[in-house]
Amino acid sequence: MMLRIASDGHVPRLLILRLRQVSLLTFILSLLGSILFHTLCEGIHGSTPGKLLFSMMVVKETGSPCGLKAALIRSLAYLIDSLFFGLVANAAMQDSEMHQRLGDKWAGTVVCRRLDVPPTSLQGSGRFVMACFFAVIVDSALCCWPFSSESSPDAIRGGELGQDKRPLLVRFQREFADLGLF
Repeated sequence: MMLRIASDGHVPRLLILRLRQVSLLTFILSLLGSILFHTLCEGIHGSTPGKLLFSMMVVKETGSPCGLKAALIRSLAYLIDSLFFGLVANAAMQDSEMHQRLGDKWAGTVVCRRLDVPPTSLQGSGRFVMACFFAVIVDSALCCWPFSSESSPDAIRGGELGQDKRPLLVRFQREFADLGLF
């Protein structure tokens, strides 16, 4: 329904067929991709694009840079913190002097304004670009992997599944062209 509204009533057939193929594996890989995206961005630079937009940054309680291990703990704990529309995180933040959610307490981190971070802990914009680049690559690879091995655009249009022997890049270029994205 949302796709039909967003696309002015003309949802591409290929997109509908792709969405019908969503499985438990796809869900798990997408969730893992999201976790790794946040882990890489916060672990390498200290902020995700949203945090950077609002001049926020994740640092350790000592003021030192976050690091990948602490960022992974925060990202995994977000699955618990986000329960009941964030009520778990809100309750934890109300009880914390530094307004930390459970993930921050477990990882020993805090989210603060960039102005409050010691200059030695600030990371450059090049590092942010690198972090986002790797995070997007990992997230995209995990999200697209089930689709690349299950079927191809030609197979969906009428051939047998798995019969397309073209390189993966060529198949994705054709799919994006069919969706009007390339």
